[in-house]
Formats: sequence, structure tokens, C-alpha cells
Amino acid sequence: LPKAGEKIKGQRESSKIVGCQLDEDKTNQLQQLATACQVTVNTVIQTVWGVLLSHYNGAEDVVFGAAVSGRPTDIPGVEEMLGLFLNTVPVRVQADGMQRFDELVKKVQADSLAGEPHHYYSLAEIQTASEAKQDLLDHVFIFQNFPFSEELHNIQKEFNIDFSIDVSEIFEQTNYDLSIEVNPGKEMGIDLRYNTLVFQEKLMTTIAEQVAQMIDGVIRRPDMTISEIKASLVSEAEKEEHADFLNATMTIDDDF
Repeated sequence: LPKAGEKIKGQRESSKIVGCQLDEDKTNQLQQLATACQVTVNTVIQTVWGVLLSHYNGAEDVVFGAAVSGRPTDIPGVEEMLGLFLNTVPVRVQADGMQRFDELVKKVQADSLAGEPHHYYSLAEIQTASEAKQDLLDHVFIFQNFPFSEELHNIQKEFNIDFSIDVSEIFEQTNYDLSIEVNPGKEMGIDLRYNTLVFQEKLMTTIAEQVAQMIDGVIRRPDMTISEIKASLVSEAEKEEHADFLNATMTIDDDF
């Protein structure tokens, strides 16, 4: 993604959050789309993000990080083991312009399932083995599988206690300048937490709006091609700017 600057060693970092909220109806429609495509909601949003990255990078093949539990299911008693099993793994999205979204999302899901047995591999090992090395990915996608409000309700029910929290804020910090944090629930929230020294607020706000726009678009038309989705992201102002650029280029060519 376009960056406003680079971090300077010793410079104090500051993070901000911008995001979008899907109302209950839109959240239900998103779940219905995932069910119809036989994929998870997580995969749908990851695919949306991959297409958006492809749009900004001008490349069909993009990679970003995703937080996973990292617990190999084939290890006996793994569900009873204590300790941190969180890991970051690369997610690759190959957004061929002629491919339909409902086809691409199934490919992303299949790749995700194929990679699950290897979720415990350290990111450092993966980067070392890749040609891109440390440049393999520069941001992380986080899907909160257990919404805080639902966990709170389960605790109340299990221990038969009655309490409430009026205001809660969960602070997460990663080693990346950008993280995409999806918070499921009756109304799904998608937050972009970014380093203000690296990314401009205007860009992050635009991207959050585009994520919501893309989700709305693929809900209405899952069979849209990737090229159609990308075309819908270009604003009228950008189209006019591009047309002016082409006209200016043609005028220069005519002069010669």
C-alpha cells in the first residue's frame, strides 16, 4: 500500500484506528454468501482484502500475513495444552482479472485448508525459504474467532454470575505498521490499525470505505469478475484524472 514515509529508528510511533461497521442485516447477508460458497466468513473477507491489495499494487499475485492458532490438530491432547500457540502465516491471493469472485474465494479457502497442517511453522522459517525473504509480507490480517461480548456471556452462564462491563477496549499491538482486525458479532466490525508515521489517515479512511463497498458488491453479485470489482473502486475523480492524462498524452503525440 502507498506509504507516507518510513519509520526512523528511535522515533516515537503512534497508531490510529479507522474502520467500517456492517449492520445486522448486512452481516447476515455476508454469512449467507459464505454459506452459499461453502467457505468461511473469514475467507470471504480475506479474499476481499486480497483483491483490494491487488488493485493498489497493480499486481494479480499478492501476499499478506494472517494470524492463526498454530495448534496442529493431529497432536493428541493439543486442545488441553497451555501456552501461546498464535502464529502468523502468509496468505496468497492470485486475483486473475477474468476470474469470478465466487470462484476465487473457493480457491483461497482450499489453499487455507491445505496449509493448516503447517500453521505451526515459524514465519521466520517461511521467509527464509521464500525468494522475497523479509519482504514477503508487511501487514497482518486478524479475525477474532470469539467476540468479546459472546465470551463474556458464556462466562456469566458457566459460573452463574451476573456482572456487566459498560465500556471495554481491547488493545492489541503487532510488529506491523498495519493490521486488519475483523470483529464478528451481530454487527461485524472491520478495523484498520495503522502507524501514523507510515500511512496517511486519508488513505486508510478510503480503504476502509472501499472494503465496505466491496463487501456490499460481492454480496449483491458474487459472480462479479475481479476486473469488475477493481473497476468499481475507481472514483469518478480518478477516472477524470486518468482521462485527462490520456488526452494530454495524445496531444503530445499529435504534436510530433
